Amino acid sequence: MKKILLFSLSFVLVLTLTGCGLKQNQPVVTPPAKNTNTNATTNTNQTPLEGNVTISMRDLAFDPTTATVKKGTIVTWENHDNASHQVVADATPVTVYTNSLRTNVMAPGQSWSFTFDEPGTYNYHCSLHPTMKGSIIVIE
Repeated sequence: MKKILLFSLSFVLVLTLTGCGLKQNQPVVTPPAKNTNTNATTNTNQTPLEGNVTISMRDLAFDPTTATVKKGTIVTWENHDNASHQVVADATPVTVYTNSLRTNVMAPGQSWSFTFDEPGTYNYHCSLHPTMKGSIIVIE
């Protein structure tokens, strides 16, 4: 009986640590969800943030949820949460960037950077927490 219990607990632990079997290169497609983090900020106007930009992952949300930046800006995602996260681009605007804007799973305390060289709107989400959504608006 102890062997069965130990095996069951080990199996649940493995599934939990591996994201329930999701491959790192397999995005989860879900309908849009409302961001419930009331502390998250948004920079949706066309005045770009100056310098390089940091997006914090905290309380299962991106902060800011939307950022407007100039072409060539380096955006860094920092995990300040208690959970791991994986930033994955949605399917727009360009397939090349969809494949490039994909992090490995980031444990708490880790970060990852991406340079936005083409104007457009880049929507992204966390593949481990599909309600986490954000956007980068790149202007000339």
